Formats: sequence, structure tokens, C-alpha cells
Amino acid sequence: MIVHDFLEYGGATRINQELTKVLSKTNFLLLSGFYPSTEHLKNEFKRTKLSIFPLPDTSIIFLYSLITLKILIESFKILLKEKTDLIILNLPFSGLGVVLNPLSWNKKKVYIFHGAWNLERKFFGEFFENPPGLKNRITYFIQKFVMTSCQRIFVFSNYSRGLVINYFKINKKKVKVISPPLTFENITLDKKEDSEKLRERYANKDTLLFLIPSRIEKRKGIDLLLAAISLLKNRGLKIKFVFTGVCGGNIFYIQSLFDFFRKDELFDLVEFIGPLEREKLYHYYQIADCTIIPSVALETLGLVTLESLFFGVPVIGFKSGATPEILKTVDKRLVVEKISASHLAKKIIWFLNLKKSEKTKLKEQCRNCFKKWVNNEKNEANFYEGILS
Repeated sequence: MIVHDFLEYGGATRINQELTKVLSKTNFLLLSGFYPSTEHLKNEFKRTKLSIFPLPDTSIIFLYSLITLKILIESFKILLKEKTDLIILNLPFSGLGVVLNPLSWNKKKVYIFHGAWNLERKFFGEFFENPPGLKNRITYFIQKFVMTSCQRIFVFSNYSRGLVINYFKINKKKVKVISPPLTFENITLDKKEDSEKLRERYANKDTLLFLIPSRIEKRKGIDLLLAAISLLKNRGLKIKFVFTGVCGGNIFYIQSLFDFFRKDELFDLVEFIGPLEREKLYHYYQIADCTIIPSVALETLGLVTLESLFFGVPVIGFKSGATPEILKTVDKRLVVEKISASHLAKKIIWFLNLKKSEKTKLKEQCRNCFKKWVNNEKNEANFYEGILS
């Protein structure tokens, strides 16, 4: 049984969608909340039964209290009726609902770590303000309690392993780094006509297209990227930046981004197109010259980084979280050493000035790096050995 807080555009949902594909020999039941705008994400859970419930648009505190209670009740019903060999937990509050259920106490439980929830929410600028102290501590101890109640904690990077062991004080013997489950089913890489249509829409053959498939929120460093683009605006460079992420977090931060966008008149260089279905996003990777991941903190892996490498698209990212852990295996020059708009702008110019032969070599290095990070046979062995044993 896979347990979620709620379905959303993000790493936790994506990881478990892919998990159900990689472990195709196993039957899963998904227990999760959902919003009307994200209900369609359930279709990505292949070969999986669903036990999902709608969530109201309400305050954060009431919402997570409701999730905990609902998961507690629903997991009790499920464990009474269904033979369940393994419970996969992902997030603090849904996890709390499970571990408070006495029927789960004799079940094997594993926790897939997607990030330090309290630290990420603090970046959002919601829930933890006025004042942040007590709510931060409560959430920290909830996530720690849930992880402590599990037999194993799985992480996808050494950076994440450090967070679990050093920040949450979890016994390092329980923590295992594994390859992320990532598959590309039914990918039509040979549809050149689709790529050409997109290329014509965004740029001519002389213009380089930069893709930013990232959430629009403070932790993702979108403000620094816009500031870097502004520094490049009057240099006569033939460049285009396309943002495909969903808006999240503090509404005041989002408003400040668009105020900056209008004030600095970035209309010719930047386009926000909102979240894309997975296959449509793949078409954008096929035409992109470079992907930018400007996360400034708490990036526990970066699935879009690995996706980009699969398509042979180089990624520029800050020296933050697990991003440099991946990029240094491609080319250490892709890492922006200092977290600032000026340094990011310089790195973009560095990429623009690369010779064609250098870019071709970099593309090949990207594909080779992906194979090292994500090997499907290795993934399946890892999950069967670690999760199902």
C-alpha cells in the first residue's frame, strides 16, 4: 500500500507513479487525498487500485489534521479487509495517520524521503509564520516519529542521506541510498515534426531555448533566474526562457515575480506556460538547448534534472542540495558555484559561448550520466531487495 498526503505536481507523486511501473510484479493500493485540479494524476498510477478522497479548500492546519484523521480511518478499513505485506510512506501527516493505526504496527513499513517538510514549508512562507517556532518543532517531530516507526528509510542522494541522519537524527543503519525509479514508457523521440512545430513557435534556428521545468516558488530560486535574465536583456543575445512549472507557495512571492517581470519588460525573453502533462513536457526537452534548475535550497534529488539528462540536454544549477551531486558527474562547469543572479548570468553566457563540438560532447555526457544514475534493472533489484524483502 502506498500512502500519500495528496496528489500533486511534484517529486513524491512522480516517484510513486514510477515505482508502480518499475515493480510491475507487485499489486499496489494507493491511499491519498486529492484536489479537483490534480485528480487526473491518479491515471499515472499504473496497475494500481485506488482509495482516494477529495480535500476541501481550507486552512493549512485544518487540512493536515484532516489528512491525518482520514488516513487513520481509511487505513484501518483497508488493513481489516486487505492482505497487506508492505506499507510505503512518503510524507509526515499521512504517515502519522498510518503509524497511529494499531493494525499497522505489525506490518513492514518503509519511508521514502522526499525532503525535510518543515524546512520546505518555511520557505513557502506559510503555516510557519507568526511565530514559526512551535509549529516548526511539531512538524519536525512528526516527520521524525514517522521515520523512526519505519524499518527502512530510502533516499535518492547523499545529500538526502545527510539530512535524514544529521538533521532528523535517524540511525544511519536504517537509511539506504537507492537509484530513483524513473521510466520513459511510450516516448516518441522520433516525431521530428512535433519538435519542429515547437521550435518554430519559440525560436528560429539561431536562438537558444532554455527550459525551466520547475515549481514557481521561493525555494526554487525563480527570482534569481529572472534577475539573471534581466542582466542579459540588453546584450543582443538570441535566447528564450520557457517556464513550465506550477505556481506554489506564498502568493506575495508569486506577485513579486510578476511585478519584476513587468517592470523589467522581460516579455520577449520569457514565457510562463504552466504545468504540462508528462508527454508534452518531453517534447519540450527534445527542442531545448539547455535546462536551468535554479533551486537555492533543499533539493533532495531533482527528477527534472535526470529527465533532462535522459534527453541529452545539459542542466545548469546552483551549488545547492543534490543538484551538484548529479551535475558534477556530467561536467563540473555546469554548477554555478555562488548563489547569485550575476553568477547565474555568467554561467548562461558561458554556455552560449561553447563551440558546437563542445555542446555535442556535453549532450553525450548527459546521456551517459543518466545511465549511471538510473538503471532500470538495478532499480528493480534495489527495490525488491530493499523494500520487498
